[in-house]
Formats: sequence, structure tokens, C-alpha cells
Amino acid sequence: GRAVCDAIAQTRALVRTNTNLGIALLLAPLAAVPVGVKLQDGIDQVLKSLTPDDARYVYQAINLAHPGGMGRVKEGDLTALPPDDLL
Repeated sequence: GRAVCDAIAQTRALVRTNTNLGIALLLAPLAAVPVGVKLQDGIDQVLKSLTPDDARYVYQAINLAHPGGMGRVKEGDLTALPPDDLL
């Protein structure tokens, strides 16, 4: 979560558009797999270890990136509190 948020904050410091939110959301969990662990084995562990703090950071990053096409929805709306579990 924090890696995603930091990546987007650094991006926004340089450009005012959403240039890499999707990339950060994809790569942060992959980069968290420990060295020596196969990605297909380690990614499951990484995703299962996400915390409510990770959810808050990811929601913060998404709002900071301000991606287009994000309407309002009943569940998981980005203007609401994030869930405790991103999965």
C-alpha cells in the first residue's frame, strides 16, 4: 500500500496526470515477493498479508492519481472509507 502511494505521490510531484497508477498497482505486490521465492508462490503470500493500512494507502494513491472514469458506486467507492481487506 505505502509503495503504491509513494510512487503516485512522486509521480504527481512531476506531472499532473495519471501516468502510472496501474503500473504501481501491478508492480508493488510483485516487488514485495521475497528474493528466492517464486512469484507464483510468493504473490499469494503478499496479497494475503495486506492490512487495513495497505487499503488506506491504496485508496489514497487512487484518489491522488485522480484516474478518469471513476463514478460513484455502492460498494468500494473511492470517496468512502476503504475496506479492511483489499481483496
